[in-house]
Amino acid sequence: MRRFLLRAMLAIAILVGFLELGVRLAGVVSFPLYHADARIGYIPKPSQEGGFLRTNTWAFNELSMGVARRFDPSAAARDLLLVGDSIVLGGNTLPQESKLAARLESSQGRRVWPIAAGSWALLNELQYLKDHPDVPRSVGHIVFVLNSGDFDQASSWACDLTHPRDPPPVALLYAARKYVHNWAPCGLPPAGLLVPPGDWRQELKQLIEAGLVNPGRVTVVLYPNRKEALDPKLMRQRLETHVPELKAILGERLRLINVAHDPRWDAGLYRDDIHPTQEGYQIFASLLRAYLDVSE
Repeated sequence: MRRFLLRAMLAIAILVGFLELGVRLAGVVSFPLYHADARIGYIPKPSQEGGFLRTNTWAFNELSMGVARRFDPSAAARDLLLVGDSIVLGGNTLPQESKLAARLESSQGRRVWPIAAGSWALLNELQYLKDHPDVPRSVGHIVFVLNSGDFDQASSWACDLTHPRDPPPVALLYAARKYVHNWAPCGLPPAGLLVPPGDWRQELKQLIEAGLVNPGRVTVVLYPNRKEALDPKLMRQRLETHVPELKAILGERLRLINVAHDPRWDAGLYRDDIHPTQEGYQIFASLLRAYLDVSE
């Protein structure tokens, strides 16, 4: 019996070892890593690249922008800074060339620099601009892609499952928890990583007063979730309610676009409650290109 148990345990260990190796070779854990603190909440670590499932390539430069090339402030006068959350980030399910920034850049005739993280709020995004003043000062245009949830408090780091800070020591366990069954759901952010409450209105005003944000070179893109796209009244109550505040801060020079007002956009372009399908990203980029070309 002891010999049988030892053989069974050895067989299980070998099987688990092969599964672990298979998960790693398949690129299941080739995903971006994050830095977390109580200032910005979390942000993709700089200077990293990989390929999720060996096909969906991704890269972040030295300033955590979602591109492989380095940022050169001296040559960015015509460039566009694209700021947002997971809509801009794109996530592991999209290869780099299919993400919003790459699609937008492909026919813009200028470079697009995306800075984003999943579930970021506007306060997280404004903190990035404060932390990297050369970026907003040097680019020719800043485009914020905002949904109704982005006007809440800043997001804080809470879980390695959604925003991993280090490679998982056991890839098989991570994949099982992520894609099969999450037996340990993410809890509240640790006290030491909790971003203090803030007011995006005051933060934006301070950036303008400091000369980091030029209101005449800002476009705010209002991006509705699926429920809002289906219910114009809900969209007015939750998303468009912030338009007067934005205009009061940025003035009449603010360029504003609501994706839902474009006739090409509809509720069938979502793959879940908020993220676009591949076709949705293509149409989203197309309508943004048209708007930016007209407004430049």
